[in-house]
Amino acid sequence: MAGGAKAALDDFRRWYAAPPPHSRFPIAQLPGRYADNLRAKTHAIWLSSATAEKQKHHHPDLDAADYMRVQEVTRRGEAIQDSEHTMIFALNESGGYTAVIKATDDGEELYLTSYRRLSRTRARRDKALRRLQRKAGAVKSSQQ
Repeated sequence: MAGGAKAALDDFRRWYAAPPPHSRFPIAQLPGRYADNLRAKTHAIWLSSATAEKQKHHHPDLDAADYMRVQEVTRRGEAIQDSEHTMIFALNESGGYTAVIKATDDGEELYLTSYRRLSRTRARRDKALRRLQRKAGAVKSSQQ
């Protein structure tokens, strides 16, 4: 791990262990084509302290290193427009993740609202991805 990446992981690890109330942490940058789809005026994706606490409760299997992969998920994963202000990214591979990114109504901020690991079993991953695709039309795959 390069020095800058290790420092970012260490900073995030400290914040995630005990996020101060009403705080947030910059977790990734949303590629421009997807920011445009969400009508976002920014590319910075934040993780709020409230979502961090929710995530710890619902997905205790995730650790700080998992969150450092949000950038990869939004860059390489399949993008699915879920609503006017929400996109789901699914990195459909063993050890992959789904990330839900939501823009505020005014487009001033982007937040990671949900993040979870996909099944290591291909059939289960494919089933989960089909469910997401049925829920909303696939916008664009970065793998094209």
